[in-house]
Amino acid sequence: MTEHNMHITKCRGCGKVTLLYNNFFVSFNTQEFFHFIDYIEMLHFANSSVKFPNGEQYVTVYTCHEDIYFIFNEGDFNEFRDRLLQVHLLLEVKHILKM
Repeated sequence: MTEHNMHITKCRGCGKVTLLYNNFFVSFNTQEFFHFIDYIEMLHFANSSVKFPNGEQYVTVYTCHEDIYFIFNEGDFNEFRDRLLQVHLLLEVKHILKM
């Protein structure tokens, strides 16, 4: 799936999912990717953001990789979250159609 500045691909051979968003590139196995989407779905900027030393509010998004985190301001986080939720919906529809 490609939309604006987000690209998501899944290898047909190994099942690895890659997420490219702006200048972030992260890979997941299928289960990790769905857990990541579920985690993003429950995050809300107002409840999860903190003020950084520069005075701006940011939310820290953890990945399945121990030392990789995404930091988003509110606008970027909402865009990222919306895009992932769209992907989640498309994957659910695809799964239903295969039944």
